[in-house]
Amino acid sequence: MLSKGIRNQYFATICANLSTLIYGLSIGWLSPNLELLLSADTPLSSGVITRSEAGWIGSIGTVGCVLAVLICGWVAEIVGRKAALMLIGVTQLASWVVVLFASDLTMIYTFRILGGFAGGGTFSVIPLFVSEISEDRIRGTLGAILSITCNIGILLGFILCYYLDYFTVTYIALAFCILFSVGCMFLPESPQYLFTKEKKDRAIRSLRFYRGEADNESSKFISEVARFKEMHGNVPPPNPDSGRRVQLHIKDLCKYAVLFSI
Repeated sequence: MLSKGIRNQYFATICANLSTLIYGLSIGWLSPNLELLLSADTPLSSGVITRSEAGWIGSIGTVGCVLAVLICGWVAEIVGRKAALMLIGVTQLASWVVVLFASDLTMIYTFRILGGFAGGGTFSVIPLFVSEISEDRIRGTLGAILSITCNIGILLGFILCYYLDYFTVTYIALAFCILFSVGCMFLPESPQYLFTKEKKDRAIRSLRFYRGEADNESSKFISEVARFKEMHGNVPPPNPDSGRRVQLHIKDLCKYAVLFSI
């Protein structure tokens, strides 16, 4: 049976990766709905789109992705990992609200840009958050959940769009967005981030949640707290404007661009 701490880590990881599932859903949404927008049954009151416009719908999400890699990385470093997750949640919710009320091509473009922003943020923030809350022995397993949920989301998008209508799929996506945002509200901030910001009391409470420790702390927990204090006690917070951090985000951006082009 899994310990309370392991269960909490799995819960937090799955909750955070709901955004990855939503992003995958938006990828799976694209192919079947492009055919719908190109047909006489289009839900847009502005009418049928052209092949050229369909191409723009497929590629314009990378604009949002570029912004997300920079903005979400900055928010995660300055405001917190949890705040960055909430920003992703709000963006995803807004994107599906836009597609629900979309009446013309501009709104579909907006949906894709917001979705791209959320996707870029997801692949920037979630690996960081998961690595900081997880124990060494399950860090690899928890990290793999990101790619699993993304692919499940893509498959789910294809299946839902095949069997359900345009608006029903949108309502389902909105339900996932709300579930993700509400779930993230109850997650403690990353203990490593809190130690970096010298908020040691909050950091210990957060670490206690992710390790399933009661007030009577084990020697293992005390040792981990001491290690975090040693790591961050004399180290100033990293500069979010450093060139190295931007380079790391740009490397991630290349991965997202390839994903969008598929």
